[in-house]
Amino acid sequence: MPDAELAIVLESLEGSTRKEPCLVDDKLFALLVKCLAHSAPRVQWEAARTISNVAKQNFEHLGSVIDALLVNTTKDGTVVRWATAQALTAIVRAGYTDNGLNLRLNEIAEKEEDGGVRGVYDKCLRARR
Repeated sequence: MPDAELAIVLESLEGSTRKEPCLVDDKLFALLVKCLAHSAPRVQWEAARTISNVAKQNFEHLGSVIDALLVNTTKDGTVVRWATAQALTAIVRAGYTDNGLNLRLNEIAEKEEDGGVRGVYDKCLRARR
């Protein structure tokens, strides 16, 4: 499937999962994780946005997605980093407890140059204190 078409499908899925997060089953969640490493930034950010929507409902799979998201925190594209921040903070808000993740998010927030992206992390981290 061409990148543009995949991105459109993921965008539609993201919109649908805002209202119905249960639409994503185990196989689709695994596909979303795989899409985080896709070469097209739009595919990466739509996958991250969808993961944000379904984090709570896919709690048992959150450990598998964190490493893939952490890779995207250093991408050049601000939108990819913003969507990644949304996904990582949704994972924290879903109740995923890993002290290493909180420390890592603090480090990422300190290094983030974009104020909007940094604000996503800061808001979540302030709520955790």
